[in-house]
Amino acid sequence: GFVRSLYLQYLHREPDPQGMQTWLERLAQFGGDRQRLTAEFTQAAAREANSNNPRFWGKYYRRGW
Repeated sequence: GFVRSLYLQYLHREPDPQGMQTWLERLAQFGGDRQRLTAEFTQAAAREANSNNPRFWGKYYRRGW
């Protein structure tokens, strides 16, 4: 389905069951708006990709998030 394709395209892996459920729930919350879900998913994918990058985390915490 659509959520699985996001995982494969942006994270290059199969979704874990908990993550799949979370994103399916978000899609439902967005009224099925795939563009909105894709935007949020790509932001989350970028955070995941940078999660092991110390420079990323330094910027992240300086912003107060």
